[in-house]
Amino acid sequence: MVCMYNLQYSSECAEKVKKASKENTGLHKTIENILREIIKDPYKFKQMPAPLQKQRMAHIGSNFILTYFVDTKTNTIKLVTFEDYETIFARKGQE
Repeated sequence: MVCMYNLQYSSECAEKVKKASKENTGLHKTIENILREIIKDPYKFKQMPAPLQKQRMAHIGSNFILTYFVDTKTNTIKLVTFEDYETIFARKGQE
C-alpha cells in the first residue's frame, strides 16, 4: 500500500523558499526535486541531532538545509525551515 503525503509549509519556510527561488532558478529546480523525493520517501533523509531529532533535514545544494517532520496521523510532511547550514546549527544550540 502506497501512502500519499501532503506538504505543509510553515510561513517562515514558504517565505525563504520563495525568496531563494526568485534569486536562483537553479536552486528552485533543486528544491522541487528534493520535495518530490521527500514525498516519495519521507524517511530517506537524516534526522536532525538532538534536541531536534523529531525533524529531518535535506541538503539543498552545498549551502542550504530544508528541515521537516512527518506527521503520520495526518499523512502530512510539515516543512519547518529553509536555512543555510550555519544558521540551522547555530539555532539548534539555542533551543
